[in-house]
Amino acid sequence: MYKEITTPIGVPENNFISSILLTKTPFYFISPHLDDAVLSAGDLILFLIEQKIPVTVITVFTRISPKPYTLSAKSFIRQCGYNDAELLFADRRNEDEEIFKKIGIQTEHLGFIDATWRKKENISSFRKALSRFIPELGHRYPIHQLNVISGKIVPEDQLLIDEVGSAISKIIGEKNNCKIFAPAAFGNHVDHTLARKVCEKYFPDAVLWSDFPYNAKESGSIKIKGYEQYEWLNDPDKKIALIKDYKTQFQAMFSGGIPRIPEVFYIPKGQNI
Repeated sequence: MYKEITTPIGVPENNFISSILLTKTPFYFISPHLDDAVLSAGDLILFLIEQKIPVTVITVFTRISPKPYTLSAKSFIRQCGYNDAELLFADRRNEDEEIFKKIGIQTEHLGFIDATWRKKENISSFRKALSRFIPELGHRYPIHQLNVISGKIVPEDQLLIDEVGSAISKIIGEKNNCKIFAPAAFGNHVDHTLARKVCEKYFPDAVLWSDFPYNAKESGSIKIKGYEQYEWLNDPDKKIALIKDYKTQFQAMFSGGIPRIPEVFYIPKGQNI
């Protein structure tokens, strides 16, 4: 099913890595949240850094809106071991910067608001007043299980596709010789879906990654039409150590340990990496 890569440096003939090693092409990873790039592509990212290849992680949704918070938002805050959402996200941004600085990666935080905290803009005065007591009435994705992980982008968020695409394009500039990675949006989190749609519109040659931990039970079993699948497994222990550095998130995401599964990437057919 896959073109397996278990000893990356030992198989330079494989197109997944040959051009990387030869050209030192800059890589940009478009991460929806402050951990997604490491979760889904950390093993590859660490390999790129070891090979002295420039890597930039651009994280899209890095802020929250003011109170009041929905029940889903409050639940997330508690799962992370916090009672202050602003402090949680400040710690997450600092944590992300420190982790990437430690391994020599440039990081950019775009400052867009996370789906759980995105509020409606055009609502009646009555609904706005009522949302102070029932916050769900004023949010675009009021309930995590029903809305945030539905994969359905609400009409108000359509404008975000161009806003995010423009912000990423300003960072990348006119570079033609670069490779962009983005989420495949497995798990149907709307922020992942939105990030993928941005890249489909602005960077159609982007390589997609299989979203971890959403894919933990289905790793490698999902196919995407028009893409070739590649499995990557180099040094999962180093990746796991990096994931554990996200202390604000680790408690909420993992209770039974981190599975050592390969990373899976989807490359548009006819392309080399």
